[in-house]
Amino acid sequence: MSYDCPRKGDMCKNCGKLGHKTEACRGKVVCFNCGEEGHKSPICKKPKKVMGKVFALSGEDAS
Repeated sequence: MSYDCPRKGDMCKNCGKLGHKTEACRGKVVCFNCGEEGHKSPICKKPKKVMGKVFALSGEDAS
């Protein structure tokens, strides 16, 4: 089974949309931390969002 799903690498690093590269972006800059327009996440003044990841589970933890 195959899906027509864009690869994550095809996402614009300026506006966060798919289908074009950052160099060709005509959209507004969007912060990937707070979602507001006008600044990028490295200079965002709102608290940084932390995304937790699970790397391994034991059999007990998984059930």
